[in-house]
Amino acid sequence: MRDPGCRCLFLSFLSNDSDIDALYQVRERIFFNVFGIRLIALYYQNAIELAEILEDNPMLRDHLQQSIAANRDVLTQLIAGKPAVATAKQVGDLVTFLEAVKGEGSFKVQHDINSVIKGIEYGYLLQGLGIQVEQ
Repeated sequence: MRDPGCRCLFLSFLSNDSDIDALYQVRERIFFNVFGIRLIALYYQNAIELAEILEDNPMLRDHLQQSIAANRDVLTQLIAGKPAVATAKQVGDLVTFLEAVKGEGSFKVQHDINSVIKGIEYGYLLQGLGIQVEQ
C-alpha cells in the first residue's frame, strides 16, 4: 500500500493510483528476494537522477506510463505471489525503455541500468524475481 511518507519518483509521473499502489505492493513483495533487494537498491541510489531524466523528457514519461499499463497483469501476478508470465514483447519494450533512459543518464546511471538490462537479457534477473518469459 502507498506509504504517505515516501517520495517515490513515480508519484510525480503517474496519475493512475492503482498503478502506483501496484508498484508499492510489488516492491514490498520482492524486498525479501536477493534480486529484488538489488533492484530496489539501484532504484533508490539513482532516484533523483531518474526523476530529473523523466522530468526533462515527456516521451520517456509517456513510455513509463505505457510500460506500467502494458505490464499490469505481470504486476498483479507478482502481488498475488503467483509465478508471473511476461511476453517477449513486454520484456523487449521494457529493455527499450531502459535503453532510452540509460542514454540520458550519467555514467553511474548508465552502468546501473546496463547491469539491469544484462540481468534481463541473460534471464537471471527475471527468473530471480519470479517472472517467466513466454516466447
